[in-house]
Amino acid sequence: MRVSIADRVFAAALCFLGLFVIVAGMDYGLWTDGIPGPGFFPVIAGVMMSGLSACILLRSFFDGHKPAQSIPYSALAAAVGVILVMVAFITLTPVLGMSLSGLLLVIAVGWLSQPVEERNRGFLARLGAVSIGTILGCYLLFRVGLGVPLLTGPWGF
Repeated sequence: MRVSIADRVFAAALCFLGLFVIVAGMDYGLWTDGIPGPGFFPVIAGVMMSGLSACILLRSFFDGHKPAQSIPYSALAAAVGVILVMVAFITLTPVLGMSLSGLLLVIAVGWLSQPVEERNRGFLARLGAVSIGTILGCYLLFRVGLGVPLLTGPWGF
C-alpha cells in the first residue's frame, strides 16, 4: 500500500476513534463534585487524538508532504491491531475498570509494537514491568494525587 493512502486512511481512522473516545468519556462524566470525573482524561485524550490525526490528514494533501514509497504490511497489521485494542479498551473499561483495562491496553500495544523476532523472555519481563509500572503510576497520579475518580471494575480497581 502506498504511504500517502495509508497516511490518510489511518489518520481518518484515528480521528474517528478520537471522536469515539470523546463520546465515551462524556458518558463516564466529566465532573464529579467539582473535581474531574472519570471521563475527564478520556475526553482530553480523545480531543488530542482527533486533533493530531486531523493535522496529519490535512498535511497529507499538501504538495510539500513527501512520504516514503511504501509501508510493510506487517506494520499496517500492527497499526490496525493497535486501533482495535484501543476500541476494546474503551468498550471494556466500564466492565473491568480503568486499571485492569489500562493494563491490558498497555500490554497489547507493547506486544503489537514489538517485531515478532524480538518477542523473547527478556522482552516479556520488560513489558510486564513497564505495563504494571505505568498503570500504577497513573493510578497514583490521578486517583491518589489528584483525587480523580476512576471507573472501577468488579474487583474495586
